[in-house]
Amino acid sequence: MRSIDLTVESKLDRTPRVKQLCGVVNEEAASGQGFGFIRPDDGGGDVFVHARDIANADKLNQGQRVSFETVTDEKRGKLRADRVRVI
Repeated sequence: MRSIDLTVESKLDRTPRVKQLCGVVNEEAASGQGFGFIRPDDGGGDVFVHARDIANADKLNQGQRVSFETVTDEKRGKLRADRVRVI
């Protein structure tokens, strides 16, 4: 009997993770547009975040503390937030 591998790899699962960070949501992310920016605690530049990358909430509010991973966006070559969690 032959076995069939039904494993499905997500394109995002192969995206190299840069590092785990914490930061604060700025007002653009809280404006209801579905995207915005997070200001990392480490003092680096703001990181783009899309609503689909929020893991444990429906939306982000201004001033909320979050943890997130940074990944390189394959289309734009810039860093973006992924696996964003409200803390």
